[in-house]
Amino acid sequence: MNLDDLKTPWQAMQRECDTSHIDEISSRVGSRMTRFDHTIRRRDMVENLAAVIVIIGFVISLFYCDDWLTFIGAAIVVVGAIEIVVVLNATRMYHPTPAGLPPVEHCKLEAAKVDRQIFLLRNVHWWYVGPLMLGCCVMSFGEDSLIASVVLCGVYIAMGVFVYWINQRAVARHLLPLREELTSAIETFNGNLVDNQTGEIK
Repeated sequence: MNLDDLKTPWQAMQRECDTSHIDEISSRVGSRMTRFDHTIRRRDMVENLAAVIVIIGFVISLFYCDDWLTFIGAAIVVVGAIEIVVVLNATRMYHPTPAGLPPVEHCKLEAAKVDRQIFLLRNVHWWYVGPLMLGCCVMSFGEDSLIASVVLCGVYIAMGVFVYWINQRAVARHLLPLREELTSAIETFNGNLVDNQTGEIK
């Protein structure tokens, strides 16, 4: 018996092991992404509801503003809340990935979801925190004394910085590790595809 006689049984056993490994990775990725989709869906529902409440409340307050600074500040908050709704709904990432795709294509689509969420949270200062805090600060200078306005504006800014920090922490602790896991899965699937095409024994 020579090497050629051993090659076919060995390749069959290797393919069986590879299939088991691929199935395990696919199952793990599917479980992680199901939780991810659920989290994004729940977050978007809460944020959309909160934004709508803010829009309604501040639009009503526009009719009762006594000075132009308060009016401008409230208008900025309304525009900022509308921006939140637009951005969240324009970047909804929880639509199910089509079934029946090859594992590598499935993971690429899931990775694109995570990438867009990373971009969204890393830029939360311009579409979420910034407009709301700016509007609140402008309003504070229209209703209170200068000292009280400065203090209140400082509180708003501190709140904005805290919200920004929370989002960057979420990126570092949850989204980046998930992205790395998907990258690793894609590399594994691509490597398995190449091995099956070449039929090489490792």
